[in-house]
Amino acid sequence: MSITQRSFGRPDDKRDFPNGHADLVHVGDKTVARSTMQPGWKWSNDIKPIVKTESCQMLHNGVVLSALHLSGSGAASRGFREAG
Repeated sequence: MSITQRSFGRPDDKRDFPNGHADLVHVGDKTVARSTMQPGWKWSNDIKPIVKTESCQMLHNGVVLSALHLSGSGAASRGFREAG
């Protein structure tokens, strides 16, 4: 068994899209992405016109490392709201 070390500081590929970008590294036969989205990012507006599908076709296993929520008044807060 071998161990592979990769860094998003030196990605294999970078994909820019409106309101964000994705850094990609290849680990064995898998590709791992770190995506950064700007306020206002929306899949249907920023990615759908590029990929031309009704929904994202990728298999996702993911973790949100940080998020910043901007309210309509411009106030910023960290964290997540539960759906309900």
